[in-house]
Amino acid sequence: VGNGKTLTEMPVVKDTVTMVPLRSVAEALGCTVTWNQDEQSATISDSARQLTVYLGKDSFMSAPASETGLVGTPTPVSLGCAPYAEDGRIWVPAKAFETMVGYTVTVDGTSVQIAPEKAAD
Repeated sequence: VGNGKTLTEMPVVKDTVTMVPLRSVAEALGCTVTWNQDEQSATISDSARQLTVYLGKDSFMSAPASETGLVGTPTPVSLGCAPYAEDGRIWVPAKAFETMVGYTVTVDGTSVQIAPEKAAD
């Protein structure tokens, strides 16, 4: 995960998609996670952007934080597997963090690296 942090939870593969635990990855990246019980959704946010995911729905779309003036992803994208809950955790495709814009996701065998994109020199 970003900032040189390593998580002990191993990613899992579901329907050929590498899944990661949402809260622990988001918080390791410095994001906050808000759960909406009524909508069965979680919103991941940082100072520049946010991403809302819905349990059972393979549809991912990010939006910029209102004060930034940035553009998010204008249309929802499918990542091949919907978020799901298991053992008290929500699992999302690792690539969801790439959809959030500003993060690079690299999946290599049994490891996943998620890091903030580097600014161009």
